[in-house]
Amino acid sequence: MIQRVALTDGEIANLISFRKTITEAPRREFRLVNADLRNDMKLAAEGISGEFYAFMRINEDFRENFSVGLKYHPRDGNGDFVLIRCNGPHGGFNGKIGYADHPHWAFHIHKATARAIEAGEKAEKFAEITGEYASYEEALWFFLREINLDPADIAKYFSSNMQPRLFVN
Repeated sequence: MIQRVALTDGEIANLISFRKTITEAPRREFRLVNADLRNDMKLAAEGISGEFYAFMRINEDFRENFSVGLKYHPRDGNGDFVLIRCNGPHGGFNGKIGYADHPHWAFHIHKATARAIEAGEKAEKFAEITGEYASYEEALWFFLREINLDPADIAKYFSSNMQPRLFVN
């Protein structure tokens, strides 16, 4: 088991919301790895010790099965962990099938919690159903706002494949 730094839920929320800039740009095109289209980028936040990695995954055959997330790698050597992950519906979870009311059957968001970290589980173990998005494109737009990516970076790297929503809550 990897030893992780103890964080409060407030500190986790701050890591997600601090303004970030791209330090290593995403590729222009996704690359196919196994059955997933993949892209990644490295990010930094001023005043934060550590690096951030954003990942974008889309299942080649089932585009509604996607994941867009943010990993944090502290410089103290405690190992990286996912802070937030926006997913599309993908059905079964941990081998359990048939739980129609489980978040994995709908669009859902995983966020790291102090409780999960302290228990030695995946930081983002818990998930909640969301109405914030209904496609990969909408999830990406939501994610970039949620992690507070610099608007100049959004315009530079993502404007060609994203249109802002007309009515934002």
